[in-house]
Amino acid sequence: MMGETADGVGRAENAKGARRIRGAVLALMILGVAAGLFGILRQERTLSREGMSMNTLVRISVSGRDEGVLSTALDGAFALLSHLNDELSVYREGSALSAVNAGAGGGPTPVSPDVRAVIGDAARLCRLTDGAFNPLIGPVTKLWKINQTDSRAFRLPDRASLDAVLPLTDPEGLEL
Repeated sequence: MMGETADGVGRAENAKGARRIRGAVLALMILGVAAGLFGILRQERTLSREGMSMNTLVRISVSGRDEGVLSTALDGAFALLSHLNDELSVYREGSALSAVNAGAGGGPTPVSPDVRAVIGDAARLCRLTDGAFNPLIGPVTKLWKINQTDSRAFRLPDRASLDAVLPLTDPEGLEL
């Protein structure tokens, strides 16, 4: 009888232990599900948007937790690119940079502080690279017709045409 009682007690204790383990596993599962749901709600998201700016396909991605904030950030980024394109495009007649180019060789052309800063940075880069980066190369690219959509328009300029426009590309002639 002793063996049966001990055996019965042993089984009862094993059953209690098994219930505790099942309870602990269940509690861990509930905590895991709750943590997972909280993680999904607090998880970082990445939003991306593509568009054209400055004659280039642009893709911008932003990451964070608030989709509304991310969408607003993308709107702001593309609005800034559009503004910069409007101010700095050499292909848009109304841009500030086109006005500077049109007035080259004449008197000063008033521009915004941002446009002046970009022109100043370009001039510094030109000096730092000993002219390898030359923001005044536009007259030469026009001769080449590099920016034409019809690739058959591309051509090497003749020497006389190059000689005529090369003085316009001298960074020493740029005045701010």
